[in-house]
Amino acid sequence: MLCIYARIILQWFFQIFIWELKTEEVTRFLKSINCDRLILNGDIIDGWHLKKSGLSKWKAKHTDFFKVIMKMMENFGTQVIYVRGNHDDFLDNLAPLNFYNIQILRTASTKVTVDVIM
Repeated sequence: MLCIYARIILQWFFQIFIWELKTEEVTRFLKSINCDRLILNGDIIDGWHLKKSGLSKWKAKHTDFFKVIMKMMENFGTQVIYVRGNHDDFLDNLAPLNFYNIQILRTASTKVTVDVIM
């Protein structure tokens, strides 16, 4: 598979429970890239929906999405930055967090130059 390289990938407003069809699309896209930094800009998990509907709505494709991100960290050393969205209030007790190649932030606080926007 052809692997596209970009310094930074920015993914925003992608709620894996709401945009069911997009989950597989974005997972395929992430499998096809290599990047130094992946910024997930809020509401990716959508804690409100998860709390309301329960874990029965969590599907294998949701797990696959996160597995691909972990593989990017392992294979390419990708730094993952998760910026908390308004539906991610379950992360309040964790943010800010820096662990290995993962950062969880309450708000985006730095300007970045983006090579590819999805």
